[in-house]
Amino acid sequence: MMLVLRKILFLLVLSYTHLGMAQNFVWNKVVGDSGTVECEGVFSSTRKNCTYLFARSTGLNGDTSKLKIGDTLIKGDQNQNHFLLKLDLEGNLIKSKVLPTFIESMSVMDDEFGNIYLFLDINFYYYKDSLKIVNDAPYFKINSSVGKLFILKLDSNFGFKKYIGLKRPSREVKKSLYNIIDNTLFFTDSKSKVGSVNVNLDTSTIKYLNWHFPQKSTPYLEYNIASILDFNDSLLLVCTGFLPDTLLGLPTFMTGNNECLYTLVVSKDFTSAKIDIISDTAYPINMSYFESFVLNKNNLVIATNFWDSLNLRNKVVLRTKQSQLEPLLMIFDGNALRRHFFFQESKKDVFFGTFHNIAFDGSFIYTAGLIDGEITTLNSPSNNANGNFFYSKIDSLGNLLWFFRTGSFSSVTRPRSLALDSNRALYTATTFLSSISINNQQFRSNYGSKDFLLSKIYDFSITRGAVGKGPYCAGDTFLIPYTKDGTFAGTNTFIAELSDEEGNFTGNHRVLGKLKTNRDSTIKGVLPLFDVVSSPNYRIRIISTAPLVQSYYRYDSLRLLIYSKDTAYIGKDTQICPNKPMQLKVTGGTAWHWSPGQLVNDSHSRTPMLLGLQNTQPLRAIIADSSGCGQQDTAYIKISVFDKIKVQNKDTILCPNSSLAALVQGGDNNNYIYRWHDMDSNKLLSTTAQITTHWQGTKNIKLWVTDSCFTQADSINFMVSVYDSIRIQNPKDTSICSGFPYSLYPDIKGGGSVFLVNFAGQASNTNPYIISNKTDSLVKLTVQGVCNFIDTAMLHFTFYDKFTTPKPLSDTVLCLRQTLTLSNPPQSGQYQNKPSWSFGNNAVVADTLRQSFTQNESIVFAVQNQCGVVYRDTFLVILRNALKLNGPKDTTVCLGGLVNFKYSVSGGLNPKIDWYSQNWQGKNTHRTSIDTTLVLNQDSIVFLVAYDDCTAKNDTLKTVIYYFDSIKTKIIVNPYCYKDSLVLSSSATGGKPAANLQYTWQLNGSNVGFTSPLTLQNISYQRHQLILTVKDNCSADATDSFAFHPNPKAKFAVNNASQCFGSQDFVLTNTSQFLAQDSVQIEWQFPAGWQQDSSEANKVFGKFSSTGNYKIGLKTVAKNGCIDIFEAVVTVKASEGISMFYTRTKNNNNQSSDWEFSAHGNDFKNMTWYIDGVAYLNNTKAVHTFKDTGHFTIRFTYTDRFGCPNDTNFLAYILHDLQFYIPTGISANADQLNDVFNFVGKEYVAKYDVKIFNRWGEMLFKSKDVNEMWQPKSKTTENYIYIINITDIFNVDHQLHGTIVVVK
Repeated sequence: MMLVLRKILFLLVLSYTHLGMAQNFVWNKVVGDSGTVECEGVFSSTRKNCTYLFARSTGLNGDTSKLKIGDTLIKGDQNQNHFLLKLDLEGNLIKSKVLPTFIESMSVMDDEFGNIYLFLDINFYYYKDSLKIVNDAPYFKINSSVGKLFILKLDSNFGFKKYIGLKRPSREVKKSLYNIIDNTLFFTDSKSKVGSVNVNLDTSTIKYLNWHFPQKSTPYLEYNIASILDFNDSLLLVCTGFLPDTLLGLPTFMTGNNECLYTLVVSKDFTSAKIDIISDTAYPINMSYFESFVLNKNNLVIATNFWDSLNLRNKVVLRTKQSQLEPLLMIFDGNALRRHFFFQESKKDVFFGTFHNIAFDGSFIYTAGLIDGEITTLNSPSNNANGNFFYSKIDSLGNLLWFFRTGSFSSVTRPRSLALDSNRALYTATTFLSSISINNQQFRSNYGSKDFLLSKIYDFSITRGAVGKGPYCAGDTFLIPYTKDGTFAGTNTFIAELSDEEGNFTGNHRVLGKLKTNRDSTIKGVLPLFDVVSSPNYRIRIISTAPLVQSYYRYDSLRLLIYSKDTAYIGKDTQICPNKPMQLKVTGGTAWHWSPGQLVNDSHSRTPMLLGLQNTQPLRAIIADSSGCGQQDTAYIKISVFDKIKVQNKDTILCPNSSLAALVQGGDNNNYIYRWHDMDSNKLLSTTAQITTHWQGTKNIKLWVTDSCFTQADSINFMVSVYDSIRIQNPKDTSICSGFPYSLYPDIKGGGSVFLVNFAGQASNTNPYIISNKTDSLVKLTVQGVCNFIDTAMLHFTFYDKFTTPKPLSDTVLCLRQTLTLSNPPQSGQYQNKPSWSFGNNAVVADTLRQSFTQNESIVFAVQNQCGVVYRDTFLVILRNALKLNGPKDTTVCLGGLVNFKYSVSGGLNPKIDWYSQNWQGKNTHRTSIDTTLVLNQDSIVFLVAYDDCTAKNDTLKTVIYYFDSIKTKIIVNPYCYKDSLVLSSSATGGKPAANLQYTWQLNGSNVGFTSPLTLQNISYQRHQLILTVKDNCSADATDSFAFHPNPKAKFAVNNASQCFGSQDFVLTNTSQFLAQDSVQIEWQFPAGWQQDSSEANKVFGKFSSTGNYKIGLKTVAKNGCIDIFEAVVTVKASEGISMFYTRTKNNNNQSSDWEFSAHGNDFKNMTWYIDGVAYLNNTKAVHTFKDTGHFTIRFTYTDRFGCPNDTNFLAYILHDLQFYIPTGISANADQLNDVFNFVGKEYVAKYDVKIFNRWGEMLFKSKDVNEMWQPKSKTTENYIYIINITDIFNVDHQLHGTIVVVK
């Protein structure tokens, strides 16, 4: 009955918060195409060295499905396909597999050998008789129209191995419903079937669990399986379902048939099963997401979403704050419920949150989901502005390590799956439409379609180091080391916090210390000064601010003494009555001292009595603590003495039934005693802090106030007036003129000051009140004053008419000095007097105006009625404009061309034009306009006269016609001396001014341009004939010609512009260009140092006397004096030498015949050693074994860093395995031949030591100087013994001994 689990901890993921940019999005990649592409899952590999991605693609407008990831485009074979992708840890595609459409749900896992298992729920309804799941797999025969669960096995390269078909599952296919344990694949294919098959998918090995509840024959009484887990050598099935009330062995809180959350422990061979109930109801659990797994090999973790409440083992009821979904994470440890948490809302907004994905690794849990509303975690709030997706990391003890929000509901669906790699980096995919904002970055889909964003998120962590366990006193200082993983911002601060006495950080935790840094370090912590509860459960955490991360939980805790460094506290400042005693009390400490002591009855008591004060006095209390932790502390209090009472009310005016409050200073304001008196009637009005003005008029009020401190009251007299009601006095009827304003001045009394009058529907607060339209003879007048006083009155009006308005006057047009006759009588009735006509400084009073004008005038007509109202109207008198001829003045035209004449006339009345030629012959007379074309061959004059019906003075116009000069042109050449290009221009004169001249350039009979100037480029090297024709389409054409040929072009070629000094051989070839018939002078220009070896017709041979850069020139001079110079720079490079060394190598016996040769220099290459007939290639060193000693010529060839080849040699003297030969006899006969003891090869001796003995062992000679020789003194023939120790130049030791005969 009881399932023994090592960890049971119920945890609702507590307090998430906003990290914003905290988590490091290593990369984000948009995956999709023009159609719809959605991610359906991201899965970790067993070895966490890659990830698997499952996606669905639908082609646009019926096209074949496609999916693009990176630069790779994968094509399906239907309008809709599913795709399985294998990606490396940087999101790059390794392999892909195309799967059929209509996969309802799926999951992926692999084994340690790289085999891949696909779990596919395929709906057969969309297929006729058979289905090919993958291209390299055989067809599956369909025998029903229901869905099937397929398990496919692929190799690591997605090659098909085998598949089996099972009954369609009743739930979405999820990875937690399948597990590979001991080469057996366990699966669920419906809510009532758990089965197994070997990893080779051999159908003969399929078997099912046939377990039923006690006392029930029906197996699996309606339960859902959330996970199949490997737990303590058994299968652990996490389930929800209805349990019968007769189920034996259940806890006593189970009654009736309840939907419960429970586990089944099942043997791997399905022979036994045991039940353990977790919750008596699973109704609040949202099974749309229900996940469980085993953490650290022995901790059961359940993740789901729930609402309302959840009873856990009849001990705890978890309740959310509303009936909205919240994510719930449970970590189990035996049967004990250790702790549980809820989201903490920092506002009253409705909160909503759900898990969607979860992943785990070792001791850590990673979650992702949706969130809506404001929450608080790690001391920091977050809201929807921070995003609606959340990601978090939780340790195995339920501590939230980090959390961040991003994305929004508006553009995204939800994060799909979580995957982890070996570095605990997270991989997730989010489907979106058009665009998505993640981590403050904007990403757009392909062609605005639905795609998904694949993201990699780096894992941050903080690990707190060990601290001493104590004991500590409050206020003690200690060091808190920590290390971090991940890149933290430069603005980051690490904060050390102390939990409450239960080890929780749920509100009563305190800050110990802070350190602004982004590196590993140590925080100096200071225990706060507070009343510490003795507990072994205190713990410390480190949190960071950028990003917001919490450290892992550590079991080391602090042991704090119960004694603290108390803080003295007397209380808040207070006030007392004069000379009134007061009880005092100070908290904290075990010894006390009050100062000044004379003010209390016992200055060493915790609770002395204050003896009474006349004036305000500060008091001090000093506390001490003998516990060993405490130290003295001082507290202060200010005790003020109440001032005497002073009443401050003044005369005032109020509305009826208003409240009037007493205004009092001084005294004990909590214990005032009031008396209000009406001095006019000698009546008591009130004994409260205020009275009500229930009278009209003015009262003389007296107010007395006293309190509990003072026996003598203070009083004041003041007047209180109450406003009268508002009244309209005697409204009068009247008669007014129709259509004219009328001013009303109503007589208003009372109501304070009138602030609003409403007269005939018009509101105003000023006099007079005007009625301007004839409406009704009965009009309502309303007035309103202060205190909302209102009064109304009805006024009667009569209207009468005097005359009707005359017709409006219109503007009049006149000829100059024409008389205007005009009258304007009323349309009915009559004027009071004659109207006036005013214009300029003139005024005419008459019924009819008769007037002529010499200029435009504005005339004002005015007349008055019997009501004194003046009617005015204004009109204009406008005079016609003067006659004016419009047309061409003098003009110049092309010879023999057509001349167009256009004339018009303006102004006057009915104007006309008469035309006259040079001799005043009339033509085209009496016309309103003239438009004619004439052909004229000589200069001419035209006269025109304009006249009208009313203007006395005519207007005239004279037009003279001239002809343009002939055009002339000349070709201008620039430059005179040229090579490939030439600029030509025309100096045209005469012709039609400002005409667009037309140019035609002909080169050797062909047109080459039509503009001036004209640039001729790439001119062929020959003689040319150029002709220019200029036209202005008015004068005769002008022409000019020019013969030319290009000037010589100087040029020469160099065989090699950069040569080495020792091998230089410059060959200069003249390649100048000129015509054969041209007489051209050629001149070479050489710098100093040139040494010419020889020359030919067009070539010069030579070299330079030293290294360096030299400029060589070639000058050509044409017969017309044009000069061209061509220059080139050549380089003579120096050969760079090297240093060479050789030395003999040694063997273990300090002897060798091998010699090492080495060369040292700057960046030389192509090296070859030639040593004793042997070549050693491409090495700066060569080791050679010599067979003999002697002098050898060593040759070394190379190319230096300037590219110059070098060949050098030196003579090496090779000596190896030196042997020194000592003579066996000398003749001491003074013939200067062999008279002394000596030997050959002293030049090879580095150290020397010789001793010579006679035959009796007496040493006769010793020396360390190799050049010091021994000459025997004996005159007879004798034998001598020598011992010689030599160290040669190769640091080889030689020991020589023998005898020598001295012959006399």
